[in-house]
Amino acid sequence: MSLKYYTRYFFCIIALLTFACNRQRNLEPYGWTPVSPEADSLVVALERAWLAQESDSVIKPLVDSLCTLAKAPGAGTVLAVRAHYWTGRRLTRLGMTDSGNYHYNLALQLNDSAVHPYETHRLLWATEAPNPPYDTATYDYLLNQYRFFKNAGDIPLSASYAMDMGVLMNGSGQEKRALFWLDQADSLFSSIGLTRVVLGNQLNRSTVLCMNGDTASAVAILRTLVADTIFSQDEYALNIAYNNLFVFGHDTTALFKAYWMVRDFDDCPNLLTLYEGALAGVMANIGHPDSGLFYARSALKNLRYAENRRHTVDILAWTAIAYAAAGDSDSAYILTERRLEEAEDLMEEARNTKVLNHDFNVFLTEKEAAENKHRHHQHMWLIAGAILFLAVILYVAWRMRRRWKSHASAASQEHLDLEKSRRHSLAMQLALEQKETLIDNIRKNIPPENKDLHTRIETAIRAHNGSYGVDNDTFITTFTEIQPHFISALKESYPALTPADIRLASMIAIGLTNKQIAATLGIRPESVKQARWRLRTKMNLTPDRNLDTLLMDLNKN
Repeated sequence: MSLKYYTRYFFCIIALLTFACNRQRNLEPYGWTPVSPEADSLVVALERAWLAQESDSVIKPLVDSLCTLAKAPGAGTVLAVRAHYWTGRRLTRLGMTDSGNYHYNLALQLNDSAVHPYETHRLLWATEAPNPPYDTATYDYLLNQYRFFKNAGDIPLSASYAMDMGVLMNGSGQEKRALFWLDQADSLFSSIGLTRVVLGNQLNRSTVLCMNGDTASAVAILRTLVADTIFSQDEYALNIAYNNLFVFGHDTTALFKAYWMVRDFDDCPNLLTLYEGALAGVMANIGHPDSGLFYARSALKNLRYAENRRHTVDILAWTAIAYAAAGDSDSAYILTERRLEEAEDLMEEARNTKVLNHDFNVFLTEKEAAENKHRHHQHMWLIAGAILFLAVILYVAWRMRRRWKSHASAASQEHLDLEKSRRHSLAMQLALEQKETLIDNIRKNIPPENKDLHTRIETAIRAHNGSYGVDNDTFITTFTEIQPHFISALKESYPALTPADIRLASMIAIGLTNKQIAATLGIRPESVKQARWRLRTKMNLTPDRNLDTLLMDLNKN
């Protein structure tokens, strides 16, 4: 597999990553798919206006503009679905629930859930029941919606479902899980700067803390909220905070504030009845039986508006105290009997709720264990995939390195071969030059009239093809033919000499210098000096005798 093959794969991976990074994004922080700049800007403006709780005078023009775009030729079904959706939200907000549901149903019929699943989940969210039961089906629905909107990039709705999960956990007696989900909601809301919503979520947190036994922390949160100018802008949330301060902290001043605020509300008879019942008991306890009786009568008159049986039990208890303080013991007794009957039913509901909460807790434990196991398997597969990917990368890198080293070794060997060939050619050239030098020196030292000897020695030396100088046998043979008496006399006088010694002595005899001998033999001049010293030693020459003179004289004889 060539390097070009790996390079092609590398660029394919880069292209895929680039495509993934440049894919079409949603309208952050919402999950709507972009359609057109004008429609997208209207949708984002509607989302922001809704979160800011703007009045209908702000919402209506935006919805009308979106409907106008949806009715334009070639607008497509996507814009029609969104126009029906926002029309339904506006009508539902104005109290026209049936008309709102009509537009929601039209949007569901037009929308292709396979192509545009976000719109389908948005419509499911808009048509949810206001108070779903605390059961496993609700848990699965809320969890699936939370995960879908979070994956779709819709931060406000994913945070809203996290808050709903916190409320569900709290109502089911799962305080720790409730705090976890409320923390998730706060984190998501804070990431897009919705400080006001985060403050509102503190109401839920205070309730959870109180149910978990931390009343002091709950009261501290509530006092911080009612003193906050941003939080105080939401009158309904502020009213609930005052009520909780009375319930958790027994703050009667907060109860009076909550009561006088709710008198101005047109749609909260349940809260008005609850506050009147509480004021009946408070006024009776502080020594104002007439005022207590006034609030008690008003609360009993509107008892049907009590939101649940617990509120009914509390109102009956407070009004019984008020009637007893006013001296009407018969009415107090009747109210106490009614309270006991309601309390028995409430206790039965509490027992049933406890059983349901236990079953729900078992369900949550098993589900979390299954999810943890699935998550563990995913992590193991992810680790295995990462290891496999790393192994492939290492294998490819090893193969590429091996191929690179092979190419580098081949290139290096080729370079060495070229260098060797160059040096060989240079050595041959030097050898030829050395031979020519040797021949010139022989010509100088052999009488010129002996032309036959000149020819024979030149032929013999040129016939030698050694790369680095002249070998012993060839030189000695040739020189013996030229000067037979010199070689025989040298061997007779000094029998311990080796062929290398005889060759050196012959070169000295014909007058070659140390430098010329070194060039001829292919050795360094220092080596020639050492060879000359060994030759003197073998010939037993005294220091006063000159080696060159002795050998030249022997050659002339």
